[in-house]
Amino acid sequence: MIDVGEIIEFPRKLKELDEGDILDIVSRALVFLKNEPTLVCLNIDRAYFVGDTHGDLQSTINIAHILKNTNVHIVFLGDYVDRGPNQLENINYILALKAEFPSRITLLRGNHEIPHVNYYYGFLVETIKKFSQNLYDKYCECFSFMPYSALVDSRILALHGGLAEKLTDLKQIESLPKGEMEPKNSIALQILWNDPNEDISGFQPSIRGSIVRDFGRDVFERFAETNGLDTMIRAHQYFAEGYHYYFDEKILSLFTCRYYPSVDPKIAFYDEGKIKLLSVK
Repeated sequence: MIDVGEIIEFPRKLKELDEGDILDIVSRALVFLKNEPTLVCLNIDRAYFVGDTHGDLQSTINIAHILKNTNVHIVFLGDYVDRGPNQLENINYILALKAEFPSRITLLRGNHEIPHVNYYYGFLVETIKKFSQNLYDKYCECFSFMPYSALVDSRILALHGGLAEKLTDLKQIESLPKGEMEPKNSIALQILWNDPNEDISGFQPSIRGSIVRDFGRDVFERFAETNGLDTMIRAHQYFAEGYHYYFDEKILSLFTCRYYPSVDPKIAFYDEGKIKLLSVK
């Protein structure tokens, strides 16, 4: 059995892992993911939030120092693979973190933790080219058990994309099926894909695809009031500054991958009701 603590301490060893080592890491993380609900409720008043990393291993390594130096929780908002130059190393490192610190790491599912997206954006080809279809299938199983959302301090909803048309109550997230490699539930899909939009009301069609929607301020405010929320923290969109606020700072969007034009990757630190943005370059 591989020493995941050593991998975390010495990330250069990621390049030395063979397929058996990686399968061990994925399998150990999967045990914890299978036991988590689709809506993870974190009764804590301090947490870090991480946006899309897309193969940005260096940002992930920088973030991991937080785990070694402070006793806080980190919520990753999805999109660990595709596009970036170190997709395999990045997801392996993130899953090693989950295996080593299972109670202090939440790994939410993003829209790139889906097979048909991996087919177009590189992760499938990269995994098969370097290892095998069997390993790729194991990653997909792992992705299928990642939670769709987290509720932090009863007031912050964390997810990858946005609110869904048929979603009115947090309990609906709790009932979403796990273990689906290709999600079929419309609420699950729109949680992964939808975006906020300052210029609309209600839900409107999105350029991302036929089932995807943009949602306006009124949608968020109605959902927040019904469910006792103050803020949503999400990812899913590229911003050169590494973050963007919507709806008078009621929604914070994070982007934590340096491999986009002029991006300054950011994470957010929530501490007793206040949110501070931090660069991870």
